Amino acid sequence: MNEGNRPKRKRISEPIAIESFIMDPLEYSVNATTQNARQDCVINIQYDVEIWYDEHVSIRQNERQGIEIDILKDLAHKSFKHIFYYQLRYPFSKLLQYPERKGRDYRFVLQEDCNSGELLNITCELHFLDVGKYEMTFITAMVTNNFKVFDGQYTIKIDGESSILSKLENGKIKVIANVA
Repeated sequence: MNEGNRPKRKRISEPIAIESFIMDPLEYSVNATTQNARQDCVINIQYDVEIWYDEHVSIRQNERQGIEIDILKDLAHKSFKHIFYYQLRYPFSKLLQYPERKGRDYRFVLQEDCNSGELLNITCELHFLDVGKYEMTFITAMVTNNFKVFDGQYTIKIDGESSILSKLENGKIKVIANVA
């Protein structure tokens, strides 16, 4: 076969510059503080949260559907980064308690939609024990859309990676913030 009769072979387009994907570790760039900064490292901070169950929760598990320990732990695990974000971002929110605090303990409600269309509600207390160590106690848990939230009490509704922080004020739910 004559080479002149053969169709031309498709050519490889221009090579992709691999260098464009590799960040120069000595390069200065924009960060949250300045237009001219260089990242040195990323620190992964670990903290421990002890999970405790009030006797009331344990007794109710035999009577109520949808409040098995694994379900409660799963919601608690999903909620920690949201709780700590809201406590740091909105320090007036009463989610985390410190030992020197006197008076009635702060209780908040974790919420998540269930497959049944109802809402899983867990009333919790979160206490600071030491640097990097916290204690979360489940006071009560119920799957219902009519869960009693008290005036001044906060709720955190978890939906996958997003959440909504609300507070009941004068009988009306007020949305404080959300994480999308």
